[in-house]
Amino acid sequence: MEEGLSLPPGSVLIEQDQEFAGPTGSQIRLWPVPSNDPNDPLNWNTSRKYFNFGITAFYTLLVFALLDISPTLWQAQVEELGVSWSQENNTFAINCVGLAIGSVFLIPLASKYGRRPIYIGSSIVNCAMSIWLAKANTYTDLMLANLISGFTGSVSEVLVQMTVEDLFFVHQRGMANSIYLLASNTGVFLAPIAAGFIASSQGWRWGYYWCAIFIAINIILFIFCYEETKFTMPTTLGDEHPLPPIEESTIDKHGKTDLPEVYASAVSTPDIDQAIPMRSYRQRMALVTPTHAPAKLFLRHVWQPFIILATFPAITYVAFTWGTQLAWYSMVNTTSASVFPYPPYNFSTTGVGLLNLPAFIGASIASVYAALLSDRSILWLAKRNNGIYEPEFRLYTAIFPAIASAVGVFVYGLSTAHGMHWIIPCIGIGIFGYGFVGLGHGVLTYLLDGYGNIAGDALVSVAFVRNICATAIVFAATPWMEALGIRKCFFGVPYWSDGKASDEVSEEERMTRWEELWARGVFAFNTANYRDCMFNQKTNGIKRFVAEGVETEDGIVHKFDTVVLATGYDAITGSFTGMGLKDRQGVDLREKWKEGVKTYLAMTAPGLPNMFMVYSPQGM
Repeated sequence: MEEGLSLPPGSVLIEQDQEFAGPTGSQIRLWPVPSNDPNDPLNWNTSRKYFNFGITAFYTLLVFALLDISPTLWQAQVEELGVSWSQENNTFAINCVGLAIGSVFLIPLASKYGRRPIYIGSSIVNCAMSIWLAKANTYTDLMLANLISGFTGSVSEVLVQMTVEDLFFVHQRGMANSIYLLASNTGVFLAPIAAGFIASSQGWRWGYYWCAIFIAINIILFIFCYEETKFTMPTTLGDEHPLPPIEESTIDKHGKTDLPEVYASAVSTPDIDQAIPMRSYRQRMALVTPTHAPAKLFLRHVWQPFIILATFPAITYVAFTWGTQLAWYSMVNTTSASVFPYPPYNFSTTGVGLLNLPAFIGASIASVYAALLSDRSILWLAKRNNGIYEPEFRLYTAIFPAIASAVGVFVYGLSTAHGMHWIIPCIGIGIFGYGFVGLGHGVLTYLLDGYGNIAGDALVSVAFVRNICATAIVFAATPWMEALGIRKCFFGVPYWSDGKASDEVSEEERMTRWEELWARGVFAFNTANYRDCMFNQKTNGIKRFVAEGVETEDGIVHKFDTVVLATGYDAITGSFTGMGLKDRQGVDLREKWKEGVKTYLAMTAPGLPNMFMVYSPQGM
């Protein structure tokens, strides 16, 4: 590489043509640059890396299982404990509060004392909280146990990503993040299904007991098998001196990094110094691996994530993108738990749990999609970019999932609001599951690659925003649905209105406006219309239908070419027969249908040639 090359932070030369036959026919340059120490996790062999990472993936699965099985068990808890659905929503929301603030305090400890003590300590607390939830008898029990489990479980969103950075090079992180997201979404989506079957066969308390059992197994794996991945002595290849701290010495005022020659010399195979002894099993299993630095350097990590959030637009983008995804997932999760047990669905606890299956299928497809495309695509794009890798390359694979996420939410919300067949909401959930994981993979891997020097603090800020968004949504879910209904909670169209109602202007002005909107076409007539096009039926109700249109109680005849009645499926007990409609002989429709409904081709009624029934009583 040419000396003096300047690159923006996060940009890396990871390919150089014709020096090594990598997957793209080019040399893959390793980043971060590994030391020559065989104890450096970056230098571990593949099986050792993935064995340790597998333990953290299992940890991730169990944390998310504990956090997400609760909505499946709500129906049974409401019946046994006497809590309300609103209170159950609050327990989920307080869990999100714990998730939001936990990392702020726990991740600095992981930076100071290593990953092992935080993994082990949080697992022990989560095991205890599982038992507490299993024995809960009051609303207070549910609130406190959910708050604490969220607080300690929050490290799963940050610490595992830090472990990915510890173990894997840039061109390997896409696969690692796919495994992480697959594990997390197994906990998020499959665990509630299992919880539904457990609740039906063993009772809802055993859902938490099983969590405690598996978390205890994970604790044993952490204590006896998991090696510390925090490495505190990075050195150059063949050099005993630490790498120069880029953030202090080599970033110029334009934000570009002058890469020293040591970075240029890194190649696809680390040069390990065999003279350096491997650490013993006892050393690798040490409870803590302290970093010898003043405590104040670690205390700053409590507030530094918020500074980063406010000063790095890209991190703000990742935080709110990932945050909105979790918010909508939380909305889907809580609404399905409170809507599907009742008509028209009447799902059992098992049925509610099975609603997570389509989400898991979508998430699994996204994990495979990301695993196959993410790492390969960045190598291909880097080759086309003269060997320079830009972290933004990760975002290309997130475009389609972002669209899918929005589509899935709309399909689920609208179909549920209209009581459509359960398969339609399930399709929406599956599409959303795909978008949720695919988009999350893209933005999280982008953050790791682009902001590796501050990844811990950046991930804490992302986790904080992510869970605050979920908290706000869950706390607001019940009153929001009660006030507006499910449809308006999940679907909205940007629109402009002058704020007027149609009856507040003259007929001339109203007709001019409507002609203008009609000429514009598409959705303009709906989205840019008056605030409403109705009148107050209580003060000026419909008196009767006449040949020209409708006569109201004040005696005014409103001329209409067509009157559309939103009758739904209630066509017999008032919608048609309660309007005073008469046929050509003056016979009331109620009288004509008193012995049963009679229609022609299920669309019209004999003697009423101008009445058309779109959803007719004989049309289904």
